[in-house]
Amino acid sequence: MEEKVLAKGTSVMTNLKAFIFGIFGLTAVSWVIALITKSRVNKLWDMRNEIRNDFSQRAELERLEALASSQTSTMRALAFLSLFLLVVSVILLIVYLWCSKTSITITNKRVYGTAAFGKQVDLPMDSISAVGKSFLKSIAVSTSSGTIKFAGIKERDEVYKAITEQTMERQNKAVSTTTIKQEIQQSNADELGKFKDLLDKGIITQEEFDAKKKQLLGL
Repeated sequence: MEEKVLAKGTSVMTNLKAFIFGIFGLTAVSWVIALITKSRVNKLWDMRNEIRNDFSQRAELERLEALASSQTSTMRALAFLSLFLLVVSVILLIVYLWCSKTSITITNKRVYGTAAFGKQVDLPMDSISAVGKSFLKSIAVSTSSGTIKFAGIKERDEVYKAITEQTMERQNKAVSTTTIKQEIQQSNADELGKFKDLLDKGIITQEEFDAKKKQLLGL
């Protein structure tokens, strides 16, 4: 039988690289602004310290303290934001490296493609016992040797359907073949019983019975 492609799945991470670099850029910008703000805060506190004993500049002193406190809050918020963005970008980078190259192709004979971290996979369709779906648009293909995950598949539902249909078709064929064999065996047993009755009644000879027995049992 000629091999026919039934479904293909590609990675959803194609455009994630630009997004990750964008977040890294925002992280760097927010961190630089936080450092600049920190420098301004230090200058404000220095100015405040210079006039803190001059009661004639009490209004200026209060203005500097309020401004320094406000700038300090801004600096802390920016530092927190940059740290948060850094964590998010690192997580996304790991996810990208995990499944950016993921792909899967389903044919009537096999399942092949690239799994997590670029692992090449080629599974005969007869070796697949089950298929499932999980988070991150993943496809989990189970065999007797274990389970292989294809994460981040854009066409996950189509791929899942193709594998499921092939698996069920193979199982139905196996059941049908077993049923036919059982029916043939039962039919041969019934036929052999009839000839045994004829032998017991003396209608046919032992040689004729043995010949028919070999024929029915395929000996």
